[in-house]
Amino acid sequence: MAHRYLVASIIAAAAASCLANTNILQASCVSNESPEKESSVQVDCSRRGFTIVPAGSYWPRNVYKMDLSHNFINHLTNLEVSNVSVLDLHDNRIAIVEPGVFAVFPQLQILDLSQNSLASLHEDVFKNLTNLRVLNLSQNKLIHPPSHLFAPLASLEQLNLNNNP
Repeated sequence: MAHRYLVASIIAAAAASCLANTNILQASCVSNESPEKESSVQVDCSRRGFTIVPAGSYWPRNVYKMDLSHNFINHLTNLEVSNVSVLDLHDNRIAIVEPGVFAVFPQLQILDLSQNSLASLHEDVFKNLTNLRVLNLSQNKLIHPPSHLFAPLASLEQLNLNNNP
């Protein structure tokens, strides 16, 4: 009987956590129609004190741009699938980006990781980002990133590596 109660408590806590995550995203982020893409929205979660990226399942289905800049996010791992085209993560504390973490964003065209604490990037970090056109890695701590790091980015038009050591 105690085992059933424990399992029920864990399930209830997980459900409450998911609901809280949804409520936090809805309550603290601002959604507006995107002037850049019809029938899409821009979500502004900047300056909200986030320490993790809110789960993608809580993002609007038609999100075009997600602004998570000026937060306290330090680790990117296990992001969820989204149709986001513009992802702004500049001015956080990101030091670790797991390999392939952005592969869940097949429509991603613009990625801003500037003004973070990135010292190195795994060779698979940009795997499957075939639509990425703009990548901003400026003002990090990157020391001579290997050129093959950017090989998977077949559509890349603009790469900013300014102000790295």
